[in-house]
Amino acid sequence: MWISISIDGVSQWEPRLIKSPLGSYWQLEAGEDGRGRLLYVIPLAVGEFPPDRDHQAPTPVTLLSVHDGFYIINSKGDKTYRALVRLQQAPGFRGSAKWSAEGDIDFIAAGYEAQGDAGRMGGAEVPVFGVRDGGNAIIRWTRTGRLYGTPSQWRCAVMPDGDGVRCVVAPDTPQYDLAVAALSH
Repeated sequence: MWISISIDGVSQWEPRLIKSPLGSYWQLEAGEDGRGRLLYVIPLAVGEFPPDRDHQAPTPVTLLSVHDGFYIINSKGDKTYRALVRLQQAPGFRGSAKWSAEGDIDFIAAGYEAQGDAGRMGGAEVPVFGVRDGGNAIIRWTRTGRLYGTPSQWRCAVMPDGDGVRCVVAPDTPQYDLAVAALSH
């Protein structure tokens, strides 16, 4: 299961097909490529995710460590997670964002998204998390900059759902706790 969360809610994190001189392969991306930015990629093993087919995200997700990152595979690997979660923090104009995570969740890596041609008008990390077997976690993030009336503090509750997880994203308010309690019963 590959999930992307942001202030717009929860969506499927879709892999992108990469065509290179050595062949084609799928990869998950976090962040942006370019000046003042960082694109972090997690390739999908070609033998298990052929480039000539679309793929559903496996549950659980297995990562295989390599010298400078990870590959996603279906067979035995180094780490197994219920889901991979990418957080797009959406900083305000000329702002930044900070995140924290607690519970059954591991920080894996992060890319970086930025504003402006040179990447100096604000930006934020785009972290990738692995949700461990228990499946209960909280991800919080605070945005700064010009937010134009949108909330600055956000929270995502991650809950077990079958073999995968379910996520609830909303502004971090007392009413949020009531909504999560209602959804988890």
